[in-house]
Amino acid sequence: NEHSVETLAGPLASIEWVQNNLKTIANEIPAEKLVIGFGNYGIDWKEHQATAQVLTFAQTMALAKSANSPVSLDPASGTPYF
Repeated sequence: NEHSVETLAGPLASIEWVQNNLKTIANEIPAEKLVIGFGNYGIDWKEHQATAQVLTFAQTMALAKSANSPVSLDPASGTPYF
């Protein structure tokens, strides 16, 4: 993760961060041995709280719905947020 429950709020894996990591990994691991996985979860960073909470995808979507907050795509990082 680029950002996690131990960091300040931010994208979990921005496009630039993923590309840089893939370039590094591609130099060390042969392509035929490389498997890439994508996380399907969210992190809820609450204002004025020291810790954040990891949420399942279903919990993340339920929280967005209960907050009446549409999910948007951040053009700078290429990641969804609400």
